[in-house]
Amino acid sequence: MLVPKTVRWLELLPILYYFNATKRYGPIYIPSQNIMRGSQLFDRFLHISYEEVDGYLSEIGDDPDILSIFDKMYNMVRNQKLT
Repeated sequence: MLVPKTVRWLELLPILYYFNATKRYGPIYIPSQNIMRGSQLFDRFLHISYEEVDGYLSEIGDDPDILSIFDKMYNMVRNQKLT
């Protein structure tokens, strides 16, 4: 059985993440050092690179099978035919 480490509440970090690296406006409620853009979150916390995920997301719309799945889901939600 895995026992989680004790959480130290003062060590928790609120993060606002923007996938796009472009800064558009300043933060209102979150300190600017807690705002991550582009690869910052991936570099600090994840084992997958930002470029790899960006590539997947850029290419997903080119796959006819994926487009068909999303078209079906959209029609189900739009017409409220949820099962």
